[in-house]
Amino acid sequence: MTVTLNGDFLGARPHWEDVAKLITGTALSLAGKRVVFEARGEIFTVPAEKGDVRNLTNSPGAADRAPAWSPDGRLLSWFSDESGEYQLVIADQFGGNRRTGAAAEPHLLLHAALVPDLEAPGLGDADRGLWVVDAASRKPTRIDDEGFACPERNIAPVWSPDSRWIA
Repeated sequence: MTVTLNGDFLGARPHWEDVAKLITGTALSLAGKRVVFEARGEIFTVPAEKGDVRNLTNSPGAADRAPAWSPDGRLLSWFSDESGEYQLVIADQFGGNRRTGAAAEPHLLLHAALVPDLEAPGLGDADRGLWVVDAASRKPTRIDDEGFACPERNIAPVWSPDSRWIA
């Protein structure tokens, strides 16, 4: 008779994890009262003074990254691969009322910039492309690219306050 004993792998069990040294993306809210950050594939908001830490995504099976505030501070955006391909997610400050936008072709999305009037997010991809997403159809349109091979592959769109121009 053969007996097999499976060990309890403590690292595989649900547990608290100190993510302070694993923070990668951060953005301060317009009023400076909360900061949003990414750590271990989750999106958190933390108050500047009093309040609770909020895990907006709570999605252990997905990698959520690149959080950003809307210009008016009401909404947040981030990229999530929960569907299998990175898509833009727009949600309220508590992670609710989520909308997902279309992925920009098969390219890895790196940066998002929400328009002040929240009609068309601007996106930057890993091929140094600049995209704008149509609010009604959620169809992305590539409007420009960086034009040369920068080692960081970094294009980060920013909207003008009147939503007419993107840089």
